[in-house]
Amino acid sequence: MQIDAATVLLTGIFVKLLLGILFLVFWLSDRRSPWFGWWSGTFFFGVLAAVIFLSRGFGGELSAVGAGVAALIMAFGFCWQAARSFHGRRPFWIPLEAALGLWIVLCLVPGFLENLHYRVAVSSILLAALCGLCAVEFWRGREERLLSRWPIVV
Repeated sequence: MQIDAATVLLTGIFVKLLLGILFLVFWLSDRRSPWFGWWSGTFFFGVLAAVIFLSRGFGGELSAVGAGVAALIMAFGFCWQAARSFHGRRPFWIPLEAALGLWIVLCLVPGFLENLHYRVAVSSILLAALCGLCAVEFWRGREERLLSRWPIVV
């Protein structure tokens, strides 16, 4: 049996879209829980990234890669902000803006998007940093004994 990448992406789009809608409904029904809104944004930016990656064959492939990774950076950044919000912290935009700004500037550098090794390395470093920030936020809130905390941090 062969698995088609487009089918996997399409399935992921529908799952992320459903989760984004659910978190949006939760947030709209309980505005005292802002993390639901942040996680809704996380899933909606994930949907946007997947749609952009799926559209690569219809437009400029390299511009789709640049825009798709930018949407992924936003998704990971919103996940980090959701973790901050979950623990009662205010949003902190500077690292997210710096990561997104660096990616956009590098995409404008001639030859960057054409070099697969550079763009994969840079995008992986930026996304890993945002994941690390998210893990740090959950680790900082460890005084609240949640069974799911340590698997999330790891």
